[in-house]
Amino acid sequence: MQSFVVPPPMFLTHKALNALYQFWIHNEITPNLGPLEYLLNTPSHHRIHHGRNPYCIDKNYGGVFIIWDRIFGTFEPENEEKPIYGLVENVKTFNPFYLQLFEFKNLGWDKLFKVDDRAWEIFPGILNKIKTLFMPPGYLPGYELEWTWFWLKLKNPAEGVPPIEEKVKKYHKPLNLCETLYVVAQFGLANFAYIQFSHSRSTLPWSNFFAYLFFILSTVQSIGFLLDKKWFSGGLELVRLVLITLYCGYVNNSLIFVAELISIAYVYLLLINKKL
Repeated sequence: MQSFVVPPPMFLTHKALNALYQFWIHNEITPNLGPLEYLLNTPSHHRIHHGRNPYCIDKNYGGVFIIWDRIFGTFEPENEEKPIYGLVENVKTFNPFYLQLFEFKNLGWDKLFKVDDRAWEIFPGILNKIKTLFMPPGYLPGYELEWTWFWLKLKNPAEGVPPIEEKVKKYHKPLNLCETLYVVAQFGLANFAYIQFSHSRSTLPWSNFFAYLFFILSTVQSIGFLLDKKWFSGGLELVRLVLITLYCGYVNNSLIFVAELISIAYVYLLLINKKL
Protein backbone atom coordinates (compact mmCIF):
# COMPACT_ATOMS: atom_id res chain seq x y z
CA MET A 1 0.00 0.00 0.00
CA GLN A 2 2.85 2.41 0.82
CA SER A 3 4.10 2.23 -2.78
CA PHE A 4 0.98 4.10 -3.96
CA VAL A 5 1.71 7.19 -1.83
CA VAL A 6 5.50 7.12 -1.28
CA PRO A 7 7.96 7.84 -4.14
CA PRO A 8 9.36 4.47 -5.40
CA PRO A 9 13.07 5.25 -4.72
CA MET A 10 12.26 6.22 -1.12
CA PHE A 11 9.99 3.21 -0.68
CA LEU A 12 12.59 0.74 -2.01
CA THR A 13 15.39 2.30 0.08
CA HIS A 14 13.37 2.06 3.28
CA LYS A 15 12.26 -1.47 2.42
CA ALA A 16 15.90 -2.54 1.97
CA LEU A 17 17.00 -0.86 5.21
CA ASN A 18 14.07 -2.45 7.06
CA ALA A 19 15.10 -5.92 5.84
CA LEU A 20 18.76 -5.26 6.68
CA TYR A 21 17.90 -4.15 10.22
CA GLN A 22 15.88 -7.31 10.87
CA PHE A 23 18.88 -9.56 10.20
CA TRP A 24 20.46 -9.02 13.62
CA ILE A 25 17.31 -9.38 15.71
CA HIS A 26 16.98 -13.09 14.87
CA ASN A 27 19.08 -14.55 17.67
CA GLU A 28 18.76 -15.94 21.20
CA ILE A 29 22.07 -14.55 22.47
CA THR A 30 21.39 -10.81 22.74
CA PRO A 31 19.92 -9.96 26.17
CA ASN A 32 17.51 -7.19 27.12
CA LEU A 33 18.91 -3.86 25.86
CA GLY A 34 17.48 -1.62 28.56
CA PRO A 35 16.07 1.77 27.43
CA LEU A 36 16.36 0.79 23.74
CA GLU A 37 13.61 -1.76 24.33
CA TYR A 38 11.06 1.08 24.62
CA LEU A 39 11.74 2.35 21.10
CA LEU A 40 13.35 -0.30 18.90
CA ASN A 41 12.41 -3.80 17.87
CA THR A 42 15.11 -5.86 19.57
CA PRO A 43 16.03 -9.56 19.66
CA SER A 44 14.12 -9.83 22.94
CA HIS A 45 10.94 -8.47 21.34
CA HIS A 46 11.35 -10.43 18.12
CA ARG A 47 11.76 -13.74 19.93
CA ILE A 48 8.18 -13.26 21.09
CA HIS A 49 7.01 -12.63 17.52
CA HIS A 50 8.31 -16.05 16.44
CA GLY A 51 6.95 -17.94 19.45
CA ARG A 52 3.91 -20.20 19.26
CA ASN A 53 3.08 -19.97 22.99
CA PRO A 54 -0.38 -18.47 23.59
CA TYR A 55 1.08 -15.20 24.92
CA CYS A 56 3.20 -14.84 21.74
CA ILE A 57 0.38 -15.13 19.20
CA ASP A 58 -0.20 -11.95 17.14
CA LYS A 59 2.47 -9.96 18.99
CA ASN A 60 5.41 -7.67 18.18
CA TYR A 61 4.93 -7.08 14.45
CA GLY A 62 7.26 -4.07 14.25
CA GLY A 63 10.17 -4.14 11.81
CA VAL A 64 12.54 -1.50 13.19
CA PHE A 65 10.46 0.29 15.83
CA ILE A 66 8.42 -1.38 18.56
CA ILE A 67 6.44 1.81 19.29
CA TRP A 68 3.75 0.80 16.77
CA ASP A 69 3.02 -2.38 18.69
CA ARG A 70 2.88 -0.41 21.91
CA ILE A 71 0.44 2.05 20.32
CA PHE A 72 -1.83 -0.53 18.67
CA GLY A 73 -1.94 -3.04 21.52
CA THR A 74 0.08 -5.86 19.97
CA PHE A 75 3.14 -5.49 22.20
CA GLU A 76 4.25 -8.29 24.52
CA PRO A 77 7.52 -8.24 26.53
CA GLU A 78 9.66 -11.32 27.01
CA ASN A 79 9.03 -13.12 30.29
CA GLU A 80 10.21 -16.21 32.15
CA GLU A 81 8.27 -18.54 29.82
CA LYS A 82 10.70 -19.39 27.01
CA PRO A 83 9.16 -18.99 23.54
CA ILE A 84 8.70 -22.22 21.60
CA TYR A 85 9.45 -21.28 17.98
CA GLY A 86 7.51 -22.38 14.94
CA LEU A 87 3.97 -22.59 13.65
CA VAL A 88 1.01 -23.47 15.84
CA GLU A 89 0.67 -26.63 13.73
CA ASN A 90 3.85 -27.70 11.95
CA VAL A 91 3.58 -28.42 8.23
CA LYS A 92 4.94 -31.82 7.29
CA THR A 93 6.27 -31.27 3.77
CA PHE A 94 9.15 -29.67 1.87
CA ASN A 95 6.91 -28.90 -1.12
CA PRO A 96 7.63 -25.17 -1.72
CA PHE A 97 4.46 -24.61 -3.76
CA TYR A 98 2.30 -26.02 -0.98
CA LEU A 99 4.22 -24.11 1.70
CA GLN A 100 3.50 -20.82 -0.08
CA LEU A 101 -0.24 -21.47 -0.37
CA PHE A 102 -1.35 -23.80 2.43
CA GLU A 103 -2.56 -20.98 4.70
CA PHE A 104 -4.99 -19.84 2.00
CA LYS A 105 -6.30 -23.42 1.90
CA ASN A 106 -6.58 -23.53 5.69
CA LEU A 107 -8.45 -20.22 5.91
CA GLY A 108 -10.41 -20.39 2.67
CA TRP A 109 -11.56 -23.99 2.90
CA ASP A 110 -10.56 -26.10 5.91
CA LYS A 111 -11.69 -23.63 8.55
CA LEU A 112 -14.88 -22.62 6.73
CA PHE A 113 -16.08 -26.22 6.49
CA LYS A 114 -14.78 -27.39 9.86
CA VAL A 115 -17.21 -29.76 11.67
CA ASP A 116 -17.68 -30.71 15.32
CA ASP A 117 -17.90 -34.17 16.88
CA ARG A 118 -21.48 -34.54 15.60
CA ALA A 119 -20.36 -33.73 12.03
CA TRP A 120 -22.22 -30.41 12.16
CA GLU A 121 -20.61 -27.38 10.54
CA ILE A 122 -19.06 -25.04 13.11
CA PHE A 123 -19.61 -22.06 10.78
CA PRO A 124 -22.97 -22.80 9.11
CA GLY A 125 -24.28 -20.58 6.34
CA ILE A 126 -22.63 -18.10 3.99
CA LEU A 127 -22.67 -15.15 6.44
CA ASN A 128 -20.92 -17.10 9.20
CA LYS A 129 -18.30 -18.30 6.74
CA ILE A 130 -17.59 -14.76 5.55
CA LYS A 131 -17.55 -13.51 9.13
CA THR A 132 -14.95 -16.03 10.27
CA LEU A 133 -12.49 -14.83 7.60
CA PHE A 134 -12.18 -11.57 9.54
CA MET A 135 -11.91 -13.18 12.98
CA PRO A 136 -8.61 -13.59 14.87
CA PRO A 137 -6.48 -16.72 14.32
CA GLY A 138 -7.85 -19.71 16.24
CA TYR A 139 -11.31 -18.21 16.68
CA LEU A 140 -14.26 -20.56 17.20
CA PRO A 141 -17.87 -19.73 18.23
CA GLY A 142 -18.05 -19.07 21.96
CA TYR A 143 -14.55 -17.64 22.31
CA GLU A 144 -14.47 -14.20 23.94
CA LEU A 145 -13.16 -11.34 21.80
CA GLU A 146 -11.98 -7.83 22.57
CA TRP A 147 -11.29 -4.80 20.41
CA THR A 148 -7.78 -3.44 19.87
CA TRP A 149 -8.22 -0.20 17.97
CA PHE A 150 -9.85 -1.29 14.70
CA TRP A 151 -9.60 -5.07 14.93
CA LEU A 152 -10.56 -7.93 17.19
CA LYS A 153 -8.35 -10.34 19.10
CA LEU A 154 -9.00 -13.31 21.37
CA LYS A 155 -9.38 -12.28 25.00
CA ASN A 156 -7.68 -15.53 25.98
CA PRO A 157 -5.29 -16.61 23.17
CA ALA A 158 -4.82 -20.02 24.82
CA GLU A 159 -8.36 -20.95 23.73
CA GLY A 160 -7.42 -21.02 20.08
CA VAL A 161 -3.95 -22.57 20.41
CA PRO A 162 -3.36 -26.34 20.75
CA PRO A 163 -1.08 -27.59 23.56
CA ILE A 164 2.58 -26.70 23.09
CA GLU A 165 4.87 -29.48 21.91
CA GLU A 166 7.90 -28.79 24.09
CA LYS A 167 10.26 -31.10 22.19
CA VAL A 168 9.23 -30.44 18.63
CA LYS A 169 9.70 -33.46 16.40
CA LYS A 170 11.04 -32.04 13.16
CA TYR A 171 9.66 -33.35 9.92
CA HIS A 172 12.42 -35.31 8.24
CA LYS A 173 12.62 -38.12 5.69
CA PRO A 174 16.19 -39.48 5.79
CA LEU A 175 18.07 -39.51 2.47
CA ASN A 176 20.84 -41.90 1.53
CA LEU A 177 24.26 -40.49 0.62
CA CYS A 178 23.59 -40.60 -3.15
CA GLU A 179 20.32 -38.68 -2.74
CA THR A 180 21.93 -36.14 -0.41
CA LEU A 181 24.78 -35.41 -2.84
CA TYR A 182 22.34 -35.02 -5.71
CA VAL A 183 20.03 -32.62 -3.82
CA VAL A 184 23.01 -30.48 -2.74
CA ALA A 185 24.33 -30.36 -6.33
CA GLN A 186 20.93 -29.38 -7.78
CA PHE A 187 20.46 -26.72 -5.13
CA GLY A 188 23.87 -25.30 -6.05
CA LEU A 189 22.90 -25.26 -9.74
CA ALA A 190 19.64 -23.46 -8.92
CA ASN A 191 21.56 -20.81 -6.95
CA PHE A 192 24.04 -20.38 -9.80
CA ALA A 193 21.18 -19.94 -12.28
CA TYR A 194 19.45 -17.47 -9.95
CA ILE A 195 22.58 -15.30 -9.70
CA GLN A 196 22.93 -15.29 -13.49
CA PHE A 197 19.23 -14.51 -13.89
CA SER A 198 19.36 -11.64 -11.37
CA HIS A 199 22.23 -9.94 -13.21
CA SER A 200 20.81 -10.27 -16.73
CA ARG A 201 17.02 -10.52 -16.43
CA SER A 202 16.36 -6.95 -17.67
CA THR A 203 18.19 -7.67 -20.94
CA LEU A 204 17.01 -11.23 -21.58
CA PRO A 205 14.61 -12.05 -24.42
CA TRP A 206 11.27 -13.39 -23.20
CA SER A 207 12.09 -16.98 -24.18
CA ASN A 208 15.26 -17.00 -22.05
CA PHE A 209 13.50 -15.14 -19.24
CA PHE A 210 10.85 -17.84 -18.87
CA ALA A 211 13.41 -20.60 -19.40
CA TYR A 212 15.39 -19.32 -16.40
CA LEU A 213 12.21 -19.12 -14.34
CA PHE A 214 11.24 -22.67 -15.30
CA PHE A 215 14.71 -23.97 -14.46
CA ILE A 216 14.88 -22.29 -11.03
CA LEU A 217 11.30 -23.00 -9.95
CA SER A 218 11.20 -26.57 -11.27
CA THR A 219 14.52 -27.36 -9.58
CA VAL A 220 13.35 -26.08 -6.20
CA GLN A 221 10.01 -27.87 -6.58
CA SER A 222 11.71 -31.11 -7.56
CA ILE A 223 14.06 -30.87 -4.58
CA GLY A 224 10.97 -30.59 -2.38
CA PHE A 225 9.55 -33.81 -3.83
CA LEU A 226 12.90 -35.57 -3.36
CA LEU A 227 13.13 -34.45 0.28
CA ASP A 228 9.55 -35.66 0.83
CA LYS A 229 10.54 -39.03 -0.71
CA LYS A 230 7.53 -38.98 -3.04
CA TRP A 231 7.19 -42.16 -5.08
CA PHE A 232 7.16 -40.19 -8.34
CA SER A 233 10.08 -37.85 -7.53
CA GLY A 234 12.75 -39.82 -9.41
CA GLY A 235 10.74 -40.23 -12.63
CA LEU A 236 9.59 -36.61 -12.56
CA GLU A 237 13.15 -35.42 -12.02
CA LEU A 238 14.33 -37.42 -15.03
CA VAL A 239 11.66 -35.83 -17.25
CA ARG A 240 12.58 -32.36 -15.96
CA LEU A 241 16.26 -32.91 -16.69
CA VAL A 242 15.58 -34.14 -20.23
CA LEU A 243 13.45 -31.06 -21.02
CA ILE A 244 16.08 -28.67 -19.68
CA THR A 245 18.88 -30.49 -21.51
CA LEU A 246 17.02 -30.32 -24.83
CA TYR A 247 16.44 -26.58 -24.38
CA CYS A 248 20.06 -25.90 -23.39
CA GLY A 249 21.23 -27.83 -26.45
CA TYR A 250 18.90 -25.75 -28.63
CA VAL A 251 20.13 -22.37 -27.28
CA ASN A 252 23.74 -23.57 -27.02
CA ASN A 253 24.11 -23.11 -23.25
CA SER A 254 26.98 -25.60 -22.95
CA LEU A 255 27.60 -25.24 -19.21
CA ILE A 256 24.06 -26.11 -18.09
CA PHE A 257 23.80 -28.65 -20.95
CA VAL A 258 26.79 -30.64 -19.65
CA ALA A 259 25.64 -30.33 -16.02
CA GLU A 260 22.17 -31.64 -16.91
CA LEU A 261 23.59 -34.53 -18.98
CA ILE A 262 25.63 -35.60 -15.95
CA SER A 263 22.50 -35.23 -13.79
CA ILE A 264 20.48 -37.41 -16.18
CA ALA A 265 23.08 -40.18 -16.03
CA TYR A 266 23.26 -39.92 -12.25
CA VAL A 267 19.49 -40.02 -11.72
CA TYR A 268 19.13 -42.90 -14.19
CA LEU A 269 21.74 -44.93 -12.31
CA LEU A 270 20.01 -44.17 -9.00
CA LEU A 271 16.67 -45.27 -10.43
CA ILE A 272 17.86 -48.56 -11.91
CA ASN A 273 19.72 -49.33 -8.67
CA LYS A 274 16.63 -48.37 -6.62
CA LYS A 275 18.50 -45.72 -4.65
CA LEU A 276 16.03 -42.97 -5.57
